[in-house]
Amino acid sequence: MENPWATFEPEENAPRFHDLDKAHAEAFNKGVKARPEYRLAEHLEPFPYLGNPLANIFVLLANPGMSDKEDRPGFRMPPMKADQNRRHLRHEDLDSFLSRIHSPDNPEMESEWLKARVRKVVDETSPAQVSQRIFLVNFHAYHSKSWHAI
Repeated sequence: MENPWATFEPEENAPRFHDLDKAHAEAFNKGVKARPEYRLAEHLEPFPYLGNPLANIFVLLANPGMSDKEDRPGFRMPPMKADQNRRHLRHEDLDSFLSRIHSPDNPEMESEWLKARVRKVVDETSPAQVSQRIFLVNFHAYHSKSWHAI
């Protein structure tokens, strides 16, 4: 199967919906207008998966969440992390999972949410083993405050 994210390159201030998803995402947002917590964030980078697609363990998640800080329309991910995400979408930077759970020289790359969820496994093995053996897949790629099926 061809990776649809391999060519994902949105314009600077354009919504971050993939062209294949745009009509569905916009229709969904229109449908949940009265419930803003379900609204899909147009300004955040999509996050369909993280890790090695050839890993031993796949974990299915709902969708990427959104913190209060990220909820602000002017929020932008640090450029280094945004670049890493784009490379990861194309499977060019599979080591980015490791930096999300262990990056002592650059803590802004770490994910407190992810670190908390893999901490026990990391303690029993190592950050490198966890990052190589787990693949996280989101049911859909777009951030929201709360989950609601599309």
